[in-house]
Amino acid sequence: MKIHEGQSREAKVGRRYAQLAATHSISDVYDVLVEMITNADDSYGRQFRGGCRSKNGGDILVEHCARRGKPSSITVRDRAEGMDSEKMQEVIYNIGEFTSDEGDRGFMGRGVKDCTSLGDLTFESISEDRYYKCSLTSSLVFTNEVDGRKVTTALRDRLGIPHRNGTSVTLKLKPGKSLPRFESLVEILPDHYALRRILAPDSDSRVLMVKTGSTRQERVRLVHHRPRGELVLEESFEIDAYKGAEASLRIWRVDDPLDDHKEGYRFERYGIIISGERGVYECSTLLDSLRGDHHTRLFYGELTCPHIDRLLSEYEKARLAKAASAESNDTILVDPNRKSGLNRQHPFTQQLLRIAIARYRELLDAEKEREKSHRQEIESDSTRRCLDRLARLASEFMDASDAPSLDSVLDSEAFSSRAFFLYPEKLNVGVSAERPISIYVKKDAAQASRVVSITCDEPDSLSVSPSSVELHDHKKRADLLIGSFSVSGKAICPAVVVTATLEDGACAEAILGVVEIENEDWNFSQRLEFERAKYEVRVGKSKTLRLLALNPELVGTSTKAEVWVSGKGGVAVVGSCTLKPVPGTNYAEGRVRIRGDVLKARAQVVAKVAGHTAEAVVRVVEREKQGPPVRITLVAEDYVTTRAKWADDKQQPNLLMIGAKHRALAHHMGSEADDFPGQDTPLGRALIAEVVAESVCRRGLVRDALSNPGKFRWGGLADTPAILAESVLVEYLRRMSKFLTQAHPIALRDIPNDR
Repeated sequence: MKIHEGQSREAKVGRRYAQLAATHSISDVYDVLVEMITNADDSYGRQFRGGCRSKNGGDILVEHCARRGKPSSITVRDRAEGMDSEKMQEVIYNIGEFTSDEGDRGFMGRGVKDCTSLGDLTFESISEDRYYKCSLTSSLVFTNEVDGRKVTTALRDRLGIPHRNGTSVTLKLKPGKSLPRFESLVEILPDHYALRRILAPDSDSRVLMVKTGSTRQERVRLVHHRPRGELVLEESFEIDAYKGAEASLRIWRVDDPLDDHKEGYRFERYGIIISGERGVYECSTLLDSLRGDHHTRLFYGELTCPHIDRLLSEYEKARLAKAASAESNDTILVDPNRKSGLNRQHPFTQQLLRIAIARYRELLDAEKEREKSHRQEIESDSTRRCLDRLARLASEFMDASDAPSLDSVLDSEAFSSRAFFLYPEKLNVGVSAERPISIYVKKDAAQASRVVSITCDEPDSLSVSPSSVELHDHKKRADLLIGSFSVSGKAICPAVVVTATLEDGACAEAILGVVEIENEDWNFSQRLEFERAKYEVRVGKSKTLRLLALNPELVGTSTKAEVWVSGKGGVAVVGSCTLKPVPGTNYAEGRVRIRGDVLKARAQVVAKVAGHTAEAVVRVVEREKQGPPVRITLVAEDYVTTRAKWADDKQQPNLLMIGAKHRALAHHMGSEADDFPGQDTPLGRALIAEVVAESVCRRGLVRDALSNPGKFRWGGLADTPAILAESVLVEYLRRMSKFLTQAHPIALRDIPNDR
């Protein structure tokens, strides 16, 4: 339909958008069952509020139908309101329209309709002794199949609705979507935070589950049993600026920490549930920053506030009336995808959580103080000395650059015994990216000719340029010849061997990986800038600075930059800098090599391109700054999912705490009452060394990947996950082996031989 000048039309929401939204909301059968069960319970609730039912709930039957070689299905049946064809079209056909009553859970008008992300839906209902049926496919095609047929006894028997009204909803899973085992659903589903009220032992609703097709169709009631704990907080409070808004907070403490759930946050039993009159909106630690605090595993609770439902209803009514919402309710209060709960930017959420978080934190802080007052120094003197030695080793290991500098390579014993060398010998290069490689040859090894030929064994994946290089004298090392060539990635390949060969047949090799590098755009503050504002370089050593220019506005083709040093000297620029656009990004990149000549010198390195300048401050130091020293302690703790943890939550990120009570250590450490005697045995010390190695290498690997992502370009292997996993594991185990070679002797140093 053409929209003529001056006319207005509401924008249409496409089917693709609705399908993508459904996929984001519903990820598996557990999400499907939450929608179906809560919809059925809401229907019972509306009958109760209307005076048609004496109880605020009723029976809900879940049928599990798994089929080999055929699509499986899940069906949910209730005996509540029922729907005629007009109601079906209202709540099913009109995707995204507001259809729920205040207090219901399907606020966004999608609810069960989003289940089409997993397959086709069929709705069957009896209303006023008439039968209605419709379907909604995964491609969002709605069909009104039966409209008001007279109900028969056989039909009632099939639907499980012996009298009055009711509804049956079936999801037929599409190929590739799996139905969890019946036993898994019975075990796991009751812990879903959104169903805990409905599945409570004293709930007016009773959810039963049956496995169809089995010889014994025994119905199992799904029940959520709250962890056994002590009620430590019960408080009601008003929310400022929202008249009539009240909330109640109850928190229980358990004796033993509650585990993280294997199926994720939806089923974790710790944390605070936030709910309205009927709907449950989230279960969390209220603040993301508190999730890392292991003391939260000791508490669970409920924050109930019916005003949430009222604000949602008021917001929707204002939207439908196209009227301005109140300033205190001018945005949606809950995540429409039902994933992240309450909108933390909404002023009501901020007011509601302010008091709740304060009370929650008081409990956590009291727990920390209690733990602190009961904790003893559990390390023996011998173990304390061992941990101090391991801490020094860890500090050195984490401060050391994983890739040796060129200067250290040239000075190493390994190089002194070799006449011919490529640097770097191992390198990842991106597809369409170019990287330089240097050639170093001792003069007495190149007496016949100074020409080196360059080849690679996978020319379809990597190109080299030029194919021959003439060596020249090294400026600082009289015994060396130097040359360079470039390599360019053409196609993904895990290993390419590049060989440099002298005329007499002597050769040197480098192993390169060609990967798909997903570069991110650079957030420019000006059109030309260094990667960092300040640098340090060791006296007598060199360092490479990264220079970036806006592409294509400033640098659209290969461009040479002017680079110089201003100040009192002590820092020198080595060589030239050429900026080259990085494909697929908003920047061009160049390398500026500097050298520190005078200790304690301070200078500015300046780069200039097309009238634009960039500056960076460089200090010449004796030794570049290292991170704070690592500290290690053995504590009477069980960190559940890990044997040791860094004390980031205590603002001590370099303190490593080893949990002597962890199930993988407790047997070898011995009893707490005996002060963990196993810590002074060879096996205990070896385990301590391995736990330290695991923690140090894992943290170092993550840190290096963040600070120097170019060394960890494994993204090109994403389509071969086995190779990707192997690459990560090999690097991790390489570090582990290197650390443990030194850590084991340190840990066992003062253990008597007879032990």
